[in-house]
Amino acid sequence: MATGYGVEAWCADGLVSGRFTTGAMTVALALYRRLITPRGSLMGVEDDDEELNVGLDVCGYIGAVGNSTALRALPGLVAGELSKDKRVRAISCTIEQTIGEDGLIDLTLTIDVTLHDSGEDFTLTVAADDVSAELLGVEMLEAA
Repeated sequence: MATGYGVEAWCADGLVSGRFTTGAMTVALALYRRLITPRGSLMGVEDDDEELNVGLDVCGYIGAVGNSTALRALPGLVAGELSKDKRVRAISCTIEQTIGEDGLIDLTLTIDVTLHDSGEDFTLTVAADDVSAELLGVEMLEAA
């Protein structure tokens, strides 16, 4: 049975005023933001160790270790980071190298997400290199 995730302002790479999201899309956008947020950069109003432990910054990671190392290491790192979200039951991540629109090598992350309560599983697709990340899409999957 779906528990719902409320209504939030649409926020992938930036806040879009007047556009809102509900359901599994809310979780998908939150997971994407975890991937582009540098760890330790969230500052809450209260002392919250959990907030300081949020974020992976895939671009920074790729820039620090290079594409070949990132290609091998990121599936586990992504799964570990996104599994911290209490709404997520299971994560599976695969990565492949692609040539981006700029002619440079991008890593395309395909992340299959199973949520605890909603019955709305989805696949999140993200392209990233050492400079930028882009949300390519969120595909909602039929409940099994």
